[in-house]
Amino acid sequence: MESLENTESKNSKTKTDKDYAIEFESAMKNWGEYYSDWAGCKNIYVGEDREIKGNTIYPESGDWVVNDIRGKSGTYGIDHESSRIYKVKLKSPEHYPKVDYKQQALKLKVDAVALMDRYHWFSMLFRDWAHQTEVTPYGIWDTPDDIDKDYENEKTEFVNDPHLALYWLLHFGFSLDNRYEEVKNIVLANQLEEQLEYFKMTLGFFNTTDAFYDLQIHDEYSYCDEEDSFENLFLRRRAYLVFNTQSYEFRGKEDNLQQWWLSIIIYPQAEKNMIKRMRWLKNNLKKHNKWIEFDEIIKTVKIEEISLLPYILACSPNTKDKTKHANRFLEELLDGKKIWKENIRRKFVQIMIWDLKDLFTEKDLLKKAVNFYFKGNTASKEYADLLTVIGEPTPDSDTVQKILRKLTDIFKDYDDLKTTTAEKERLYKKTDAVFSSLEEKLLYQVIENSNEHELSKRAFYFLYLNDLPNKQQTITQLFSNLGLYHHDIPEIFTKEFPHLIKDENDPNIEIVKSWFTLPESKFESRYNAEKAPGVACMFFLNVLHLPDIFNFVVNTLLLDEDTLQKIPHLSEVIFTQLLSEEYGTKINPTNRFNKEQIETMLENTFTFLEKNHSKIPGGSTEAIRTIYHCENPLAKNWIKQHHKSTDIEKRFGNMSIDMDDLTEEINDALESALEFIRDAEQNVYLEYKDEKSSKFWKIKYYQEIFTITYGKIGTKGQSKTKEFKDINTAHKEGKKLIEQKIKKGYISTTEKYFYQK
Repeated sequence: MESLENTESKNSKTKTDKDYAIEFESAMKNWGEYYSDWAGCKNIYVGEDREIKGNTIYPESGDWVVNDIRGKSGTYGIDHESSRIYKVKLKSPEHYPKVDYKQQALKLKVDAVALMDRYHWFSMLFRDWAHQTEVTPYGIWDTPDDIDKDYENEKTEFVNDPHLALYWLLHFGFSLDNRYEEVKNIVLANQLEEQLEYFKMTLGFFNTTDAFYDLQIHDEYSYCDEEDSFENLFLRRRAYLVFNTQSYEFRGKEDNLQQWWLSIIIYPQAEKNMIKRMRWLKNNLKKHNKWIEFDEIIKTVKIEEISLLPYILACSPNTKDKTKHANRFLEELLDGKKIWKENIRRKFVQIMIWDLKDLFTEKDLLKKAVNFYFKGNTASKEYADLLTVIGEPTPDSDTVQKILRKLTDIFKDYDDLKTTTAEKERLYKKTDAVFSSLEEKLLYQVIENSNEHELSKRAFYFLYLNDLPNKQQTITQLFSNLGLYHHDIPEIFTKEFPHLIKDENDPNIEIVKSWFTLPESKFESRYNAEKAPGVACMFFLNVLHLPDIFNFVVNTLLLDEDTLQKIPHLSEVIFTQLLSEEYGTKINPTNRFNKEQIETMLENTFTFLEKNHSKIPGGSTEAIRTIYHCENPLAKNWIKQHHKSTDIEKRFGNMSIDMDDLTEEINDALESALEFIRDAEQNVYLEYKDEKSSKFWKIKYYQEIFTITYGKIGTKGQSKTKEFKDINTAHKEGKKLIEQKIKKGYISTTEKYFYQK
C-alpha cells in the first residue's frame, strides 16, 4: 500500500514534539478540504469544470478533485458545500501525476470514500462556526458496539495501512479513549511515523497537550452571531465529544469514571450541553454505583466553579445536606433560563427537577422553575407531581394525555413528502373533528402540550381560522414554538392564503400585530425570533391598505426607533415583504394604497433613512429598494416633486449608506420608481367567468419586457415573458393581446390591482 509522499524536511530530526504540535494545529485549522490528504487522497488541483466528465463536481465553484494514492481506486470529487464525495473521472488524466485509471485498485477493509468520510467528522472540532458546539462520530456509526467492532476488525491492518491507523489514533486521541495508547504503541513499534509525517504531527500534539488544552480556531474574518461565542469553543466541543463517546447512554464502561468526570471538567461552566452532560454523569454513577469513588474525586473541588454540580450532590446517597444542594440547583436553573430554554434541553431539566422533588424547600424558586421549564408539558405526571409539592391543584393530565395519544396516532404514518394531498386532507379533517369536540379549556391544554410538529401546525391553522375566546396565549405559544418560516404560511393555509384577514373587524388583527414585537425570550433561539416578524408579515399582505393595519405598520412600527433597535431585521422584513413586492408570492401590498397612503409611506421611508441610515444598515438598504421599486401611479406626483429636489439635498446631503452617498442613492431610486410607474400604468388585469370557467389573465410591463400570467382564479397561474427591441414595441404588442382577450369576453376588474383597466 502506498502512502502520500513523506513531507519530512531535511532538518526534521531536530524538530521537537512542540514543533510538530504547531504544525498539527495549523493542518487541523485548514479544514476546508476535510483532511482528504490524511485519508490518503491527494488533491490534484483541477481548476476548470470542463476537465471533469459528468456534472456532479464543479472546481470553478470551489469543489476539488483528489486522487486515491492509498488504494489506487481512481479520482473523487468533493462538493465543498455538502461535503458529499463522488467518483469522477478526468477527461485528460495524463496531465495529472499519478492519475492512472488502468492500475488495479487494492482491496481494502475501508475504502477511500469511507475513510474520507471518517476524517470529515472531526473537522467540526476546528471549524470557525461558533454556533456548532456538538461534535460526534455517531453520524458514521450508529452505536458504540459498531465502533468497537470496526476497530477490532481493522487494527490488524494498521501496519499495511498507515492512513487507517492514523484515523484511529486521531479518533481515540480527540475523544480521550484509553485505546489511544494501544494504537500509539502499534505505530511506534512498526515505525509507521517514518512512513507518514502526519503521525509525528499527531503524536506531537497529544504528547504536549492534555484534556484541558484550548486553541483559537477563529481569525479576524470568522463570523459569530451575538448569541454564540468563540470563547473556549474548542474546549466546549471536546467536552461534548468526550461526553458523547464516553458517558452518554452508558457508552462508557463501568470503570470509566475518569472519562465521565472529564466530560464535565474539560469545560465546567454553564453552556447549552452542560444539562445533558451532568444528567448522564448522574445516570452512570447510579447505574454502576460509583458514588464512593466519586466522593474521592470531588474532595478538592470548589462546587460553585462547576455548573449544575449541586444536582449530582443532591442525588448522591452519601450527601448529608441534600436540601441545600437541591435549592442551589434551582437557583442555577433560573439563572440559566436563556441557556437551557430550547425544548430538547428543557426536557432534561424537567426530569432533573422531578428527580429532586422531595428535597426542595424553596417553594417560590421551585414554582418559578416549573412554570418556565415545563411550558408545553403541563399534562405530564412529572408536572402534576411537582404541583403537589408546591401545593397547587393538579390538572386532569390523564384526559389530556389520552386525547394527545389519539391525535398523535392520526399522524403516526404522516410523511410530508410521501403522504398524498388527499390523505393529508383526510388526516386534517379527523384532527379538526377532535379539536372541535373539545371544550375551550381542554382544547388549549391539549394543543399547548403537543410535541408533534405537524399536529402543532394543524392546531395553529385550526385556532387561527376559528373565532375562539381567549385563544391568543395558546396560538402565540404555537407561533413562537413552531419556528416557522414566512414561506410556511402559504403552505399551512393552502386554500385561504393570502386572504387571511377577513376585514377591519377581524379579531386576528390584534393577535398578528403582537407577533411583530414578541421578545426574544419567547423563542427557543435568536434565529427563530429573527424569523418571526417576516412570518407575521404574510398575514397582512392582502390587507395592508386597511387603515388600522396601515397605521400600525407604516406610522407606528416604521417610526418606532426603540422597537426597531430591539428587534433585529424588523425594518428589513417590513420593507421587503410589505412595502415592496414580496418575493415568493409576487404580491405588492403598496399597489392597493390610496394617494394619501402611498405618499405617507414614502415620507416615512425618508424619515426612517434620516434616523437609521447608520444604525440599521440592512433596513436602510431595503428602504432604498422599496423606493426604487415603487410602481403605484398615485405616487407619481410626489416622486416628481422630490426627485433631485433641494429638500433631498438638505435632508440627506451629508449622509451615506454602505459608503455610498445617500442623496445620490435616493435620487437614483426615485428615478427608477418613475420608470416602474410608467410601465405599471400600462399593466392590465382581466377575468373571464361563465358556468364552466373562472380564469384570469394579466400583463405586466418592465421597460422592453412584458410578462403574461394566466390561469384559474385563486391560483398563481403560469407565466411567460417576452422581450422586444424597445419599450414602444413592447407596449404595442401587449395592447394587441389585451384587445384579443377583451374580444373573447374577458373584462376588467379592480379587485386585484390598482392599475387594472
